[in-house]
Amino acid sequence: MNRILLTLLLTVGFTASGASRPLPAGHRLMTAAELLPLLRDSLIRTYPNLDGTLELEPARMPTAAAVPSGRDISVRILFAPPVPTAFLSARYELRMGDKRIGEWTAFFKARVMRDVWVAQGRGQRGETLDTLTIARQRRDVINLRQPFWDGRKADASLCLKQNLLPGSIVFDYHVRRTPVVQRGQLVDAVIRAGTLYVAVQVEVMQDGAVGETIRVRNTKSRREIRARVIDGGTVQVDF
Repeated sequence: MNRILLTLLLTVGFTASGASRPLPAGHRLMTAAELLPLLRDSLIRTYPNLDGTLELEPARMPTAAAVPSGRDISVRILFAPPVPTAFLSARYELRMGDKRIGEWTAFFKARVMRDVWVAQGRGQRGETLDTLTIARQRRDVINLRQPFWDGRKADASLCLKQNLLPGSIVFDYHVRRTPVVQRGQLVDAVIRAGTLYVAVQVEVMQDGAVGETIRVRNTKSRREIRARVIDGGTVQVDF
């Protein structure tokens, strides 16, 4: 029994030690640690117009490869997604000048980091931005496709279109110009046609900021028309 066990152990040990093939003459092993920065740099250059910083962490270490010794080796990306994804695979080849050495697939976990505006407290619909507590933070935005609010005008002329929870990123669609007329308000609708000037009372059917076109309703005829907001008490009907 002992002799059988010894024979099995020797056989397994021999197979394991002989599993790695010897390198061809004049070649060396390009390790995963050596290959990884080349792959990262090549993939990052694949996305020159990315709005943010692409960070790549290997989901699986790249395959070590036998390459000619004493020669410069480069990485060429053959295929990558049009936009980075959180789990990214890319097909690449190793080259020595014009000579192709081989082709492999690399797997990464990806992040796109950029500075965005983030609500520090709860924001209420209609709250003007001069009263909203916001701060610039660096976030991973790889899965976000909506335009971010740029933060250039955080004053009373802009307000929130919807509620915001603490920690929420502020997008363009969260922000609008602050309305000067509100739904249900009675205002004067001015109609100008040449020298003709008519003013009638109308009910505002939707909130509106200066310059916006909104729906209003004649309080007598109940007819709805569209009018441009002039100020907090006046709209103008354009023909």
